[in-house]
Amino acid sequence: MTADPRIISKAYTIPELTYSEAMELSHFGAKVIYPPTILPVYKKLIPILIKNTFEPENQGTRISHVAKNGHERIIKGISSISGIALVTLQGIGMVGVTGISMRLFTALARENVNVILISQASSENSISIAIEENAVEIARTAIQTDFEKEITNGQINKIFIETDLSIVAIVGENMKHSTGIAGKLFSTIGKSGINIIAIAQGASELNISWVVRNEDLRKTLNVVHESFFLSENVELNVFLMGIGTVGGNLLQQLQKQQEKLLKKNTSI
Repeated sequence: MTADPRIISKAYTIPELTYSEAMELSHFGAKVIYPPTILPVYKKLIPILIKNTFEPENQGTRISHVAKNGHERIIKGISSISGIALVTLQGIGMVGVTGISMRLFTALARENVNVILISQASSENSISIAIEENAVEIARTAIQTDFEKEITNGQINKIFIETDLSIVAIVGENMKHSTGIAGKLFSTIGKSGINIIAIAQGASELNISWVVRNEDLRKTLNVVHESFFLSENVELNVFLMGIGTVGGNLLQQLQKQQEKLLKKNTSI
């Protein structure tokens, strides 16, 4: 679906997905698909049809190497992962020094800590990684052990760790052919007063991922979903205070149009 229906009540089924899009969505929390099960059929280009057991008459989702409706929707879906911690390694001594990233990821790999997202400043002054919250202490110990010398002499500052975070991602292969997606995305989030803690985008432009606080997750998913999937039908809540001459006439007009408005709204 376009988003988790438990959070977004207006989420709907995605008719067509490519293998790559399905893999990206499953990585960021879409639990209907399991990546290792896609790999064998992907190699043979065998299409996958996902159906709803409780509603078998519905179209479902077709996953193949080419999505027929690729140009209709630039963004195919929104997915998220909660229970995330952001670990940041920062220090002036990192600038221009080769092998910092390699040592960081090697130290984490030795302890089987899975890195979900990576964000690095172009100045090389800092590098942030998103991991599962339950691996925070293991990651902290591994990094401190490997960078003990640099931390002691001040080349690298204290390791910063933020918890109670979530990762949100928008996915769509056609994003690479479209301009302004990132602008629309971050403008929508900014107007809603949501703070973005870290951002990551691959060169393939298949997805844009960002980190927000857990308390902002539901709001983030709702505003992004509305912006990209429901922008043609904006829902407004109107409050009428007072039923004098103007208010009373307005209510009468709405009552006369009630049947027409209900039919129009039902057809959306």
